[in-house]
Amino acid sequence: FDVDQQWLVGSDLMVAPVTDPGTNQRDVLFPAGDLWYDVDTREKIDVPGTTTRTVSSPIDKIPVYQRGGSILPRKLRLRRSTAVMMQDPYTLYVACDREGRAYGELYVDDEHSFDYRKGAFGTAAFSFVNSILRNVAKGSDAVFQDGGGRVERIVFMGLSRAQMPKRIMYGNLELTFMFEPTSGFVEIRKPDVSVLADWEIKFVFE
Repeated sequence: FDVDQQWLVGSDLMVAPVTDPGTNQRDVLFPAGDLWYDVDTREKIDVPGTTTRTVSSPIDKIPVYQRGGSILPRKLRLRRSTAVMMQDPYTLYVACDREGRAYGELYVDDEHSFDYRKGAFGTAAFSFVNSILRNVAKGSDAVFQDGGGRVERIVFMGLSRAQMPKRIMYGNLELTFMFEPTSGFVEIRKPDVSVLADWEIKFVFE
């Protein structure tokens, strides 16, 4: 495509900034074959083929979209520098594909030394399949100091009505969550899990 004013960050975030003065909207090209979710409003963009849409972009918003089928860990607290974000908790954004599945990965190290060359790093492999969110971790959460690496929220986007849970369980612990069936949105608050530990969180439907 001859498009040079929008781009992918990694494989799963599409950024389409407004580059013209005096405008509060722009055309965004959505490739065929994938769902996309507005990262601010969680609106689902489902197009049958490659489609251009005009989207709103006021001065305080940059159009950014997460690809369906991906899980993205994000740190949301505003800081003066990345150095002071080291211990900030993560929010996992689970953007379901048309089959209700999603996958993602995370790499972490101490962010300031070369100790990763000695193996001082960790990885997390997230998956959401059959209404179970899993993490398979490698490495040690000793990479973090003072309890870093925690997940404070998990946001699911694009769930079908059949995927809306009555309960959400982490082992024997029932987690607190909120949901919007019409928009396919579920948010788990304070699941108390680490990105560098193995765990499963299950949706229960009865």
